[in-house]
This record gives sequence, structure tokens and C-alpha cells, in this order.
Amino acid sequence: MGLTDTKRKEALFYTDRASESIENNDPEGALGNLESAKKIYQEAQARLSEKVKVSKARILEGEKLHTFEGDGLFYVEDYDHIETIGDLYCKTGNYLEAIAIYEWVLTGSSWADKLGDVYYEKLGEFKKAWDIYKEDYLHNRNPRAAFQLGMMSWNGDGVDPDVVNALKWFNIAWLDSEKRYQFHPGDPEDFISKAKNKLESEMTVAQIEKSYDLTKGEIDRRKEEESERKRSDPWQEVGV
Repeated sequence: MGLTDTKRKEALFYTDRASESIENNDPEGALGNLESAKKIYQEAQARLSEKVKVSKARILEGEKLHTFEGDGLFYVEDYDHIETIGDLYCKTGNYLEAIAIYEWVLTGSSWADKLGDVYYEKLGEFKKAWDIYKEDYLHNRNPRAAFQLGMMSWNGDGVDPDVVNALKWFNIAWLDSEKRYQFHPGDPEDFISKAKNKLESEMTVAQIEKSYDLTKGEIDRRKEEESERKRSDPWQEVGV
């Protein structure tokens, strides 16, 4: 790993100080500490990237290595911490810096909803946000991305207002969140259900029925996609 425990603790220390500075209305202090924390991770990334290059070069020269520095730069918890740095940049209003951090996190983490949130909720770049959420849903089945697609469809943010499709996305988010995700502290289903129930109260019976047909169609599409993936990769059938 490119990051030692000592440096990891140092980065956490700077992040904690940044958080305290934000609470104390000291944005300048927060930014200074965030820059220090970010620099630790950037330097660690540079060191490990160099080790990867050296290892690959030695292999190309025919040397057999007993150990190899892989492309994974950090542990999962490190990427979580880097994401927290992005969250704190958002709190200071440095949205472009937050975007850079969230894009960096995507190299070691799968979900992209926070990146979409900056474009959607902070910058008002709805088309960019929609594309990020849609890709995140299609590739990662991120239920929060599906929920945000529902909100954008309901509100007409960057797309034509469409309550039928909005309810479809809420249904998908609810189905997926039952399995693996919490939107906020507490039951994720309760949070999604509130949005679903409010939207359904504004819809006709015909609209609701059409939305549930679309939901079923999307679930069927996903099942077929999964079956096709298994057919093209027989090792998945045996759990390899």
C-alpha cells in the first residue's frame, strides 16, 4: 500500500480539524486542513503508482516477482475518507474541488451519486447530473441514483415532467434499497415510501398502473441482462 498507518492517521487528523473549522465558521481554516489531508493521499498515490510501473517493467523484462504492487491504491476505508474530504469541500462551497475528489473516488468505489448531487443540487447542471445518475444506476444498480432520477422526472429538472416515469424510478429505488442501502439514518423504505405515496396521491389510477407496468418491464430487462451475462460467462454459473 502507498499509505502508511501514520500518514493515514495524519490525514484523518486534518480532516477532523477541517470539520471543526466548518462548525466554527472558519472556511479558511477548513480549506487549509483539507488541502493538507488531500496532499497526503495524492503523495501516497504517486508513490504507489511508481511502484506499479516498476513492477510491470520488471515483468516485461522477464523477471518473475513473488509479490506485485497491484493497481488498487488504497483500502476501501481510505476511499471512504477521501469521499469525506469531498463532502467537506461541498460544505465550504468549493464544488469544483468536490467534483475532482468524487471523480477520484470513483477509481476505487462504485457509486457515483454524490458526484451527481453536486451537479444537480449545487450547480444546477441537470443534464450532467441525469447522465451520471443514469449511468450509475445502469452499471451499479445504485438505488439512490434511481431515486434521484425519479425526483428529476417528477420536478422536470432537465427533462420533461413525467410522473409515470418518476414513480417507476421510485419503485426501482425501493426494490433495490430493500436489499442493500440506506438513504438516511433509519429505514430506507420509509424514506422512499413517503415520496412514492405523495406522488401517487397526485396521479390517476391509469397513470399508476402504467408506471407499475414500466417498473415490471425494467425488472424483466434486468433479469434478461443478467441471464445474458451468465450465458456469455459460464464461470458465473458455478460461482467463480
